[in-house]
Amino acid sequence: TQETFDQFGSLIGLIAPYSCDSLAVSRQWVVDCISCLLCIQGQSMNPVGSAEEELRGLREALTAPDPEALFQASSKMARVVSEYFPSEQATGFIEAMLDGMLSANPTCATAAGLWVQIILKECGDTMLDKVPRILEIVYRHMLTIQKGSLRQFLVETVSILAHHHLEAVTSSLLNNH
Repeated sequence: TQETFDQFGSLIGLIAPYSCDSLAVSRQWVVDCISCLLCIQGQSMNPVGSAEEELRGLREALTAPDPEALFQASSKMARVVSEYFPSEQATGFIEAMLDGMLSANPTCATAAGLWVQIILKECGDTMLDKVPRILEIVYRHMLTIQKGSLRQFLVETVSILAHHHLEAVTSSLLNNH
């Protein structure tokens, strides 16, 4: 098996929300950074070749001024990354993303919510042992995120996690909160 770059999840969590930043150049740098992170992770073999090509195509899509187009392109990036996402780094990723929801501009905060949902939908089935910690992170952020649409992302995060691991989510919620 191939080793993963230990900080991949948290670094993706820090930069991915900026795929919807107000500056087009920042959005394009996010694509470049994610491509580099995929390579650093040691995934530069053939399977990533197609991922890098997809990311390059999305780089152009991220020049659009329309927020909906940006959200679509950012979501596609999340799906590309999900193919290489190490589930053992889920908590660092989610922590960084939800922290980003607190400090980022509104479109970046929405992008963070979308990324969390997509990664959990695509990779959540491999995160059983992370359920209690993920719920702890979500609960802690529920106390500080006040905007309704962002809180909805947190509720949907729990729902997606429960779709994959209903018993673990139920047990964790009943035991801790």
